[in-house]
Amino acid sequence: MIARIWSGKTTLENYQAYSEFLIEVAIPDYKKINGCIELTFLKAITIDGLGHFKLISIWDGIESIKEFAGSDFQKAKFYTEDEFFLIEKDEVVEHFEVFEPETIYGVFS
Repeated sequence: MIARIWSGKTTLENYQAYSEFLIEVAIPDYKKINGCIELTFLKAITIDGLGHFKLISIWDGIESIKEFAGSDFQKAKFYTEDEFFLIEKDEVVEHFEVFEPETIYGVFS
């Protein structure tokens, strides 16, 4: 399994609207892909008064990520509306191998 992680920021004024956009547009787009196993969308208002979003998706493999993001899967996938909402955004995503929780907990128990 592979975790795909992306971050972006909005103004405080667009914080709620971008949250709703992600729920209405982005989440269904991710869910269209059979290899998308899990979604965790995080948000917070940062100390500088900006809305910070971190999207973590779990995939069954690179081919599923490519189906979602295109052949250059290292690049972030953007929607037309992102130009309006986002004042900062990661152009490139991070990918990490997901460890099984039993492996992590088994080592320390």
